[in-house]
Amino acid sequence: MTLIRNTWSWLKDTFLSFAAQVLLLCGRVEGARKLFLRQLQHRTENYGTSHPKTAFSMVFVAQTYTSERAVDRERQERLLTAALLIFHKSFGPVSREAAYIRHRLGFLRYKAGKLDEALSFYQEADQLYRQADTPWSLNHADLLELWAIALQKTGGDEFQVSNCIREAKAIRARFHYWMSSRSRRLLLMTFRR
Repeated sequence: MTLIRNTWSWLKDTFLSFAAQVLLLCGRVEGARKLFLRQLQHRTENYGTSHPKTAFSMVFVAQTYTSERAVDRERQERLLTAALLIFHKSFGPVSREAAYIRHRLGFLRYKAGKLDEALSFYQEADQLYRQADTPWSLNHADLLELWAIALQKTGGDEFQVSNCIREAKAIRARFHYWMSSRSRRLLLMTFRR
C-alpha cells in the first residue's frame, strides 16, 4: 500500500510541476501560479514544512510573481527567505540553492531601487556560487551580468564592471562548448551502433 501511495504522490507532484512549467512557457503566469501553489500544498502535506522539496516549491511560486507591485515583491521576498532558511538547514550555508536565492533577493532589491542592498546580495551570491563549485552555472553568469548593471548605475569601478561581463561571457562560452561537445558525443555513440 505504501508503494502505491508513494507512486501516486510522485505522479501528482510531477504532473503539477510539468503542467505549471508548460503554462509558464505559454505565458499564462496566473495558471502556473495556481498549479505551483497546489504543488506547494501537496509537498507540505507529504514532506513537511522543512523539506528541500517544499523549499523548491516556494521558489517556483515566488518566480511567478513578476509584476512591479510592492505587494508582489513582498510575497516573493517572504517565500524566498523561507526557502533560504530551509536550504541552510538542509544543505548548509554554502550551496547552489542558497546562492540562487541570494541572487533572486538581490534582484528584488534592485527592482525596488535599493541598489546598495542589491550589490551586497550580489556579492554574497557570487561568493556562494564560487564556494559551491558551480563553474558552468548559467545562473552565475546571469548574476554577474546583473551585478555589472547595478555597478554601472551606482557609478562603480569600471574595471570590476568589465571583469563581471568578461567572466559571464566566459561562463556562457564554457557551458555552450560543453553542451555542444556532449551532444556530438551522444550523436556519435548513436550512429556507431
